[in-house]
Parts: sequence; C-alpha cells; structure tokens
Amino acid sequence: MQFELTRQEKKQLTRQNIKNAAINCFEKNGVEDTLVGHISKKAGIAHGTFYVHFKDKGNLLNSLLDDFNVELLKQIRPLFLNKNLKPKQIPAIIPKLCEIILSQIEKNKSYLSIYVNRMTKSASVKELQEGINPMVVEYFGEAIFKIYAIDKLQARILMQGILALWMRVILQYVNEKKLTRKLTLEILKKTTLGILNNY
Repeated sequence: MQFELTRQEKKQLTRQNIKNAAINCFEKNGVEDTLVGHISKKAGIAHGTFYVHFKDKGNLLNSLLDDFNVELLKQIRPLFLNKNLKPKQIPAIIPKLCEIILSQIEKNKSYLSIYVNRMTKSASVKELQEGINPMVVEYFGEAIFKIYAIDKLQARILMQGILALWMRVILQYVNEKKLTRKLTLEILKKTTLGILNNY
C-alpha cells in the first residue's frame, strides 16, 4: 500500500530540494555568482516556484544558516548540560568544542562562504553589531554569563569577539590551506582559553 505525500510534506520536500540545489550551486560557482535561476534549474523547478518558498536569495541564505546553526548547537549542547559549570571546568570543554565546530565546517564548507558573503556583501550596521552569528552568540553568551557571572551584554560582546576570531582562523585553514588541522585546533583552543582566562 502506497501513501501519498500530504501537501505540507510535498512543500517541505521541495523546500529542502531547493536548499540542496543551492548548496550544490554555491560550491560550484560561489555564493555571489549563483543566481536564483541557477538554483531553480538545479532543483528542477520552475523559476517562480523558488519564490513560493523563499522571498529571495538572501532569505534562502538565512534559512541555510539557520539549518547549520541548529545542527551545530545540537552537537554542542551536550557539552554544557551541567547547569553548574565553573570556570575551572572550561579548559576540559574547549578542545571538544573546537573539534565539533571545525568538523561541522569541514563537512559544510559552503556555509563558511555563506557567512562571509552575508557579512561582507549585505550586512547592515545592526547585523554587524549583532555579530557574525546571532543564534550561536545568543547560546554561548548565555553560557558565558552563567559560568563566569559577568553581565549579559559583556558576555554577548565577548562571544562575538571569540566567534570573529574563530572565523578568521578557520578561514586560514579551510580556504588558504595555510594551517594544518592540528595547528588550527591548537590556535582555536589556546586563543579561546587565553581570552576566557581573563574572566
């Protein structure tokens, strides 16, 4: 007995198909040079169907980044399950955290390009103020606030700085191949701990 997909399931399937096609196009042509037409053709849909699911390419990029962040946070949360974490426990967590982040980016290199594109091509002053990844900043900012007992704004700004640093180091590893994986993890670990040791 075959079950027909519901309208909602078909919509979700098409939406995911568009996202997969977009990632494929971004990896092949780069984010900047990929047009909605390229994505629609790759997804095997009519050009107008794209706009049923996404307002524009920027809206699609935001959705892809949200997907990446949700998956990343799902892997990171178990490190912070202990509600009573103390600063002295953080040195044991940071290497695991850096490994998760680097592994996720290695598996999803196009997302690094999407982040860079979003921040360099269309970021408003407010977006720059919020940092390169508001969803992750929010999560880690809250963790830092609880662990180090510092003010929430200070915790968010501190996390924005750490994320910007991580991005620059990871770009050197992924795009420029100037760093080995081992050295990349070492730099991420040492610089993060160096910053947090001041709190």
